[in-house]
Amino acid sequence: MDTLRTPRDYFDFFEPQLASSTPQELVCRFNQAVGLRSFGIARSGYLWALRHHLVRSGIDVENIKTDGVWSFAHQVELKNGKLYKKS
Repeated sequence: MDTLRTPRDYFDFFEPQLASSTPQELVCRFNQAVGLRSFGIARSGYLWALRHHLVRSGIDVENIKTDGVWSFAHQVELKNGKLYKKS
């Protein structure tokens, strides 16, 4: 495999791994990403792929956005096709 250098490289790496995930598995992966303080190119590409598949699976994500930006500050739960912040 070529060296991964950009967020797009990592998106292309993680995207097929997430493609067969169920909506509930994607929610679990989202919750695993909550509260992590590290950030870099690999994490950027991974979160991009995760967001892509959450939207692609038809999950309504509007409730977890803050000012139009995805927030990984709170764990979420899936109810009736929508993501909600856990209480």
